[in-house]
Amino acid sequence: MKSLLVVPLYIMLAFQLIHSQPPVPKPPAFDQEGMSKKGDFSSSIVGETGLEISTAQNLGCNINIQTHNDNSFKLDYRIWARAKSADQEKRFINLIEVKLHPYEHDHDNIHLQVLAPTRAPWEGTDYGVAVYLDILVPEYFYIDSRNSNSNLDFEGPFSGVEIDSEYGIIKLDNVKGESIIRASYSTVKLSQLEGSVSIEAIYSEIEADQITIIDGPGIFETSNGEINLENIEGSIEVMTEQEDIYVSNINAPRGSVVLRTNYGRIEADNVHSELICETNFGPIDLSNIVLSHGESKFETKHKPIDAEISQLGDSELIINNTYSSINLNVASDISARLVLAVDEGGKIHTRGLSIKPQVMERNHLEGLVGEGISRIEANVDGIGEINIQGQNASTRSGANSIGEENKTILSKTSGDSDSWWRHYDNFDVKFSEDQAGGKGVNIYTSSGEEIYFKIVDRDGIWESWIDNDGRNFKYDKKIKSQNWKYAKLWETIPKEVFKERDNFLD
Repeated sequence: MKSLLVVPLYIMLAFQLIHSQPPVPKPPAFDQEGMSKKGDFSSSIVGETGLEISTAQNLGCNINIQTHNDNSFKLDYRIWARAKSADQEKRFINLIEVKLHPYEHDHDNIHLQVLAPTRAPWEGTDYGVAVYLDILVPEYFYIDSRNSNSNLDFEGPFSGVEIDSEYGIIKLDNVKGESIIRASYSTVKLSQLEGSVSIEAIYSEIEADQITIIDGPGIFETSNGEINLENIEGSIEVMTEQEDIYVSNINAPRGSVVLRTNYGRIEADNVHSELICETNFGPIDLSNIVLSHGESKFETKHKPIDAEISQLGDSELIINNTYSSINLNVASDISARLVLAVDEGGKIHTRGLSIKPQVMERNHLEGLVGEGISRIEANVDGIGEINIQGQNASTRSGANSIGEENKTILSKTSGDSDSWWRHYDNFDVKFSEDQAGGKGVNIYTSSGEEIYFKIVDRDGIWESWIDNDGRNFKYDKKIKSQNWKYAKLWETIPKEVFKERDNFLD
């Protein structure tokens, strides 16, 4: 019985070892070593609008396609071989055939084939064999390429491109139409694409720049490969596994941007869209985000979420984390309903926001900022923190210029009263509410001495300033007596404190 169990396990481990990201073979560079054969084709284009290319799986190829302002097709090729003797090199070269078939499938396409024997004599050896193709086609040709062990460099303008490839580097530039790529164990580099885009790969890296998605969303999907996208117009869906996602300058004001990975980092900068970011055990770092519509969502586990929302329209944002922190920067003048919750042992901090609380508990805060047009919901399961900071436009996308100033901490001071503190550099502000509906606002020095209070309850309104001798009086800004040690401090209290006081007591 033991052998019956060991053999399948051994086979499974061997299979995983063989198929876990094997190195991408590179076609050998042409040099003085070995033997080569050159050839060329050229023909006028009469009605053809596309080129189909297929190469043998046991050949390394370099394929370079460019367009020209001429109604013709041109091909220059070189077949290269290196073996133990000149006769063997010549034999290898003669086994390889470059064939051009006009009208192979229909009357619209030219078909180019690179052929080699199924069981070629160079397979399984350290001999070198490669084919180099340099192709010129008319502008806005359609390209259909199916290859293995090949490096592809296609530069348009093309009317569309479809590529099936494995083991190589794919470079595609300037397409006005559909771009479809299926790849494995490759590096995919894209630029200046306009139209529908679908990239589906495994064990491959994807890079893209200057992409305009039409008939979206654009699909950028791989596994075990990093994805880097920048300067994208239109909706996109980006997915990988166990690797990172980096995007910047993504504009889809009426669409959505979806970023998903596992065990990988997500970084996004300057995104204008509905935004979905989901990962597990990877951090999320977002800056200069404009959420103009829809339902956005940021979610991870055991790693921090850092997000800077520069604009929040009539939309909903849900942020979930587990056993880590949520750090959110928003404009101080946003209009949003906040729903914040942490588990026992967690903390909620806010700063720089004028919040009118509706629910205040140790682990739960609900309140309105402005008129509450949008909605922000943040949840941390397990021990963690929620930190929300309001910033002016001048301090956004940079260092926190206000430091620990204007920091809010929720705490439950007793069974009969909830309190909500704001900590400034030189004083603290306490907002409190009891079970009978009475509300109070107190201002203290940083050493804990009370200098102001206002209380509103069913019996009336009490408001007073307090001097250093504990006397109550009505504060007059014209009084400058140096005998009152709090005089200068009173004048430093910003107007937002009293605005928030009025909102809270209203």
